[in-house]
Amino acid sequence: PLFLESTLVDEELIKGVNKEFVEERLNKKNICILYLARLEKTKGIYEAIDTYSIIKAKHPNAKMIIAGDGREENSVKKYISDKRIKDITLLGFVEGETKRQAYQNGDIYLFPSYFEGMPNSVLEAMAFGLPVVTRAVGGLVDFFKDERNGFITESYDPEVLSSFVERIISNEILAKEIALNNYQYARDNFTSAVVVKRIEHIFNQIINK
Repeated sequence: PLFLESTLVDEELIKGVNKEFVEERLNKKNICILYLARLEKTKGIYEAIDTYSIIKAKHPNAKMIIAGDGREENSVKKYISDKRIKDITLLGFVEGETKRQAYQNGDIYLFPSYFEGMPNSVLEAMAFGLPVVTRAVGGLVDFFKDERNGFITESYDPEVLSSFVERIISNEILAKEIALNNYQYARDNFTSAVVVKRIEHIFNQIINK
């Protein structure tokens, strides 16, 4: 038999993150859009930057964090410079505390990847209580719901992506509901202890047969 399972969120990464932290972040006035993935064209890095640029024009206080490295790293830096897009912080490859800080400093997770399996970064972002704007790729389509986890679309168009980001920014009640839904859903379904328990159950089923 075949069993469909998920990747997981390392509980050490989200240690100390609770509902109070999620709710407190929602009271921030400035918006920080986070992209955390490899800097590859197929991860949607350029669409993410263009989406932020549209949001930045409407919300001058908006900022963006780009965390990750890859083949497009130098091209991404040039792209940002040529377009004169302000307030983008490039962190490079992140792990441990630096990765935790990236998630903690973000307000919305933007991930317009072209294709995926089950992207860990989306699950991690949810566990930190971040609303997510992403594409309908891989295992995300099996559980991700519009206006419950954020917004999911078939489109690559930055105008479409930015419209979803704008809906989160402009609707505080919706943003709070999504943030708390994601926090709880990730903990109920994707933390390492939960996933390991499900896998143990699968092994026990097979052994008992």
